Amino acid sequence: MSLSSKAWDRLLDLILGSNMAQINRVEWLTDTLYPFLSISELEQLATEPPHRFLSVKVLNHIANQEISRHTELLAMGSAGSSLTGCIATWVGIPTELAQYSVNLVLLIQKLAYLYGWDDFYSYGAVTTETKARITFMMGSMLGIREADALLRSASRSYRGQVSITPMPYVGDRSPIDKVIVEISKRLLVLSAKGGVTAWIGRKAPLIGVTIGATTSYLLVKPSLVRLKVLLRDLMQE
Repeated sequence: MSLSSKAWDRLLDLILGSNMAQINRVEWLTDTLYPFLSISELEQLATEPPHRFLSVKVLNHIANQEISRHTELLAMGSAGSSLTGCIATWVGIPTELAQYSVNLVLLIQKLAYLYGWDDFYSYGAVTTETKARITFMMGSMLGIREADALLRSASRSYRGQVSITPMPYVGDRSPIDKVIVEISKRLLVLSAKGGVTAWIGRKAPLIGVTIGATTSYLLVKPSLVRLKVLLRDLMQE
């Protein structure tokens, strides 16, 4: 089972339409990099990427901290779902899928901003490019080779940062249609995993908590590291 391109587009609209899933580039970088940069350097983040001021080693350290944080959040989310032993819905999305999707979208933005991408939003608005970026990066994170290729081919330099060339986003002729199908399949697998864990949680809550947290950690962290490495490499090309 997989989502169509239009269904994926609606799912992103639901996620990105929520303020909790959007990250303002300048605000987040300023808050995160405050311990590492001078006031003058922080002010320049509006037009300059972080690697103008920080080494790759420092950026990797910050990225690893964010990856660990979001992995733990996902594990706690799964644990909570297991303890209640039910699959609720979040605006029509299974709880497990919502937990993964929102956290992944948040971390995608953070990693992209750390490694030199400009703001995902146009004056705070979600655009076609916003959705394309999320799709490319989530696909790469989930190990979809076509997403890697599309992300690399679409990358271009822009004021020392990275952006992507606008391209068809939805529809049968879209070059990322196959990526969307593969993403939805893999996210639905994660959602199904949550259903199994929840069933165990009804029978034995403590076992369900352990399985939920451990499985989230094992499934998610390698994928997040994979995206970090790709974005770092794109920054250095």
